Order: sequence, then structure tokens, then C-alpha cells
Amino acid sequence: FCHSRDLLLIVDAAHGAHLGFNDYFPDSALHLGADIEVISLHKTLPCYTQSALINVNSNISKDYISDKIQEFLDIYMTSSPSYLFMAQFEACLDWLEEKGEDMFGAYVDNLKMFHEIVTQLKWITTPFCVKEVDKGRKSPKIDPSKFLIISKCGKLTGKDIYNLLREKYKIQPEMAMENYCLLLSSVADDKSTFERLIIALKSIENSDNCDTVSKRTLRDGETLERQGVYAARPMTKMQFWEAVERETVEKSLFALEGRICGETISVYPPGIPVIVKGEIFDKKTIMAIENAQILGLTVEGIRQDEEGTIYGKAVLPDGEELHG
Repeated sequence: FCHSRDLLLIVDAAHGAHLGFNDYFPDSALHLGADIEVISLHKTLPCYTQSALINVNSNISKDYISDKIQEFLDIYMTSSPSYLFMAQFEACLDWLEEKGEDMFGAYVDNLKMFHEIVTQLKWITTPFCVKEVDKGRKSPKIDPSKFLIISKCGKLTGKDIYNLLREKYKIQPEMAMENYCLLLSSVADDKSTFERLIIALKSIENSDNCDTVSKRTLRDGETLERQGVYAARPMTKMQFWEAVERETVEKSLFALEGRICGETISVYPPGIPVIVKGEIFDKKTIMAIENAQILGLTVEGIRQDEEGTIYGKAVLPDGEELHG
């Protein structure tokens, strides 16, 4: 699409620094035709946090692109870079060149072992365990290094699984949503790390969690499977920039229905807004926000008092005074 219109395709490939080093993983953005990709080395390779690279496809005019990239780096990048980070970049790239093939081979063996065992569990599932392969294409559609953990019994929320792994088994997941928990592995994880996770998941399954944990009762009576945090699609009433310039008033969540949002509300992670400034609070959006709070997700842009009442901000309408 982009290339047919003579446009460059720039891909945010933050979680894809490991792609391209073994056929077990999907192709990288550059291999799929992107002109530029931005990768975070620290997410899936052994490098310090905040370590990122810009990769440019060899099929495009490097001089022009490199000049443009350098122009913007000169504008936005610090003039005092961290030499620790720069040294770690070199160390990571040297490590990949010298040991990458062997390390990724062992990593793939561990991933295959994990997926084979987890697919045999009854109540705990990772729906992307089975590698999907297109005809005529070696690499899978999905990334087998990411583990989406779901309770098939329906009585454990994503946050339940997150809390069990973190607090009882000392395994730190990446994030949780209403019905799943996400974990990220990397080439730095050895066999014992995968074995610890397998033991934890088996223990969760073999415990009485799926028999005794009661399903959350959401205000609107919807089950967890039917009422998603992002099921709401609020309508836009005011442009974002207009809402930013307006005064706001704090109201209890259910008093916000019909009002214009004055403060973006997001579930983090992943940080995707449920409603943004300038959109209208409708009943479904309000229910989604409350349900996210009931499920124990981290909701940004709201306030909850000691009695449990949730508050959000609305744009102050023309003619309405702000009372202290």
C-alpha cells in the first residue's frame, strides 16, 4: 500500500529485535518489505533498558534516508549520550555474531519443549502454542516467544493468573487484561527458566483455583467473556486539541454519561485508551471502565476514593461555572 503510493513504511518493531535469527520465528519487518524499523534491543536481546536501534532496508536510497534520519536525530536526540549504552550495543552485537546461532538454537529447543507440554494442560492454555505456517513460507505468522496464558475454566481472570505467577511463583509477567496474562521470553532464558514456568502453570491447574475462584460479577451482569474492556466505541463530539484547551470538572463515573471526556482514560498496560479527550461518555464506556477497575486492572485517568467511588473528568460546558 505505502510503496504503491511512493511512501516509506516505518515499522515500530520494538518487540521484534530477535526476529530473523532463526526460522522458528516470524520474519522481521525489514524482511517483509518495510523501509525502516525501530527495534528495542533490551526487550528480547541481552541489552540495557532503553537500548534501541533504527534499521534501514538496503533496498532504498541509504544516503537520502540516512541524511533525513540524522537530521531528526540531531534535533531530538541528546547531545550527551550514555557511553554505557553505546558500549552495551557493541557487546550485544558481538554476542549475536559470536554466540547467536548456538544460543538461538537452544532457545528454540526450549520453546518447543514448553509449547509441547503446555498444550497438554486441561484448564490452562496458550492459544498460540501451535506454530502456524503459510504454504510456501517458512516462518510462522505468530511469535512463539510470547506466551498468552488463558484459563479455560473461565474462573481465573488474567489478573488472577498474573498475581499467582508473580506473588506465589516469583515469575514476573508482562501484563494482564480481563481474560489473559501475557509473558515474554527471550534468548537469555535458559532451560531452567522454562521449567519453572511449566511447574507454576501445572501447579495452578492442579490446585483448586478453577473449582473455587468465583467469576467476577460485573455491574451489567455480563460474563467476562462477553464484556471486554475495549468493547465500547465512544463517539467524538469535540476535537482532541479543543478538549485540551477547555477547563474540566470532576464527576463520579456514572454522572459522566452524556458528557465530553476531559481526561483520557487508559488501561495500562497496554496503554490503549478506553476513551480520549473530546469523546462522549456513554453507558457502555462507563461500564467498561468500572469493569476494568473491578477486575483489578490498572486504569489511568480516574480517581477512586476510600469508599470505592470512581471519578473521572469531563469538559466544562459553555455557561457552566466551575465550583470549588
